[in-house]
Order: sequence, then structure tokens, then C-alpha cells
Amino acid sequence: MPHHDHDHNPTINAANCNAVGLAALITGAFMGVELMGGIISGSLALIADAGHMLTDFAALALAWAAFWLSNHSAHKAIGASQRLPLYAAAINCISLFIISAWILWEAYHRFQDPVPIIGPIMFIIALGGLIVNLIILKILAKADGKNLNIKAANMHVMGDLLGSIAAIIAAIAIMVTGWTPIDPLLSTLVALLIARGAWSIGKETLHALRHNH
Repeated sequence: MPHHDHDHNPTINAANCNAVGLAALITGAFMGVELMGGIISGSLALIADAGHMLTDFAALALAWAAFWLSNHSAHKAIGASQRLPLYAAAINCISLFIISAWILWEAYHRFQDPVPIIGPIMFIIALGGLIVNLIILKILAKADGKNLNIKAANMHVMGDLLGSIAAIIAAIAIMVTGWTPIDPLLSTLVALLIARGAWSIGKETLHALRHNH
């Protein structure tokens, strides 16, 4: 049975474009807040999540461009308009693997050379990140959930959501017990979960590309 991504439907494509564009703006706005919070508090979980939000911003912006081009191209070649979002989804998956590797590398160094962490600042920023990611997920829920590019965008945001939850747990543990290794430990777990999700979306994207020559 041939694969259909429904990108030829102007209504769905416009909804995808609007949802991803708004999600990109919110992600970019909070990214700087989380990065500064991570630097000030010394938390890898926050810094890693900010790095992931940077990747999210680039991926969401790319997805927005792909939807806009496929919806506004002068010639509506169905194959070309379907492949643009698929290529964007593939780049999203690659970026997820890259950020996962970066988090693991940083976590390794934190285990070797622990740094002091300010728990209350970490907790406040992480809680803000959780709220922002929930808002973004609600925005993306208005888009076409079957579209691979939307799936990849959701995977990005879910990774951020996990990062925020991990940072909240780590902040509470640090404030209560003072045990800082939980910060890179939970960051490592999030990195592995992100990589697992990227692998799943990547396989589906490759399958779709083979059927959209």
C-alpha cells in the first residue's frame, strides 16, 4: 500500500506551518533563559536541555520552511512537495543523535570532575521549562500527527520535556541531599531516551523516502 503524508492538502499543510512556526518562536525565546539558568546554577541538566532547545529551534524553523515551500511553491509537483518535509524530518533525526552524543560527553566529564550546583535556581528554571514544553506540545497537537516532520518535532519537544522533568528531580535531590552526581546521571538517561526516539523516527523517515522518489 503506497505511503501518503497528506502534505498535498493545503488546509493540513497550513496548520502544520502555523503550529511549527509558533513552536519555534516560543522555543527560541526560552532557550536563552534556560542556558543562562544552567550556567548560573552549574547544572548540566539545564545546559543540556538548553542545547537541545537550540537544536529544536533549528529543526522547527527548518520544518516551518519545508511546509511553507511545499504550500507556496509555484509548481505543485506532488513528489517534490512531499520530499521537502521528509528531508527536514531526516535532518531533525540527525540533530537529535548529535545532541544526545553531546549530552553523554558532557555528563562523562561531570562525573570525572563534579561542579557545585545551586539547587533553587535549577529548580525554578526547570519548572519554567516544563511549562513551556507542555505549551509547545499543545500547539503541535493542532497539526497533522501523521506527518513525519510533525512526529520529529514532537520527539524534539518530548526530549525537552524529559530534560525538564529530569532537571526538576535532580534539583530537588540536590537541595535535599546535596548529592550532585544525580545531575549528569539523569542527563545521561535523557540522552539515551532521545537517541532511542530518534532511531524510531529515522527508520520511518527512510522508509517514506524510499516510497517518494
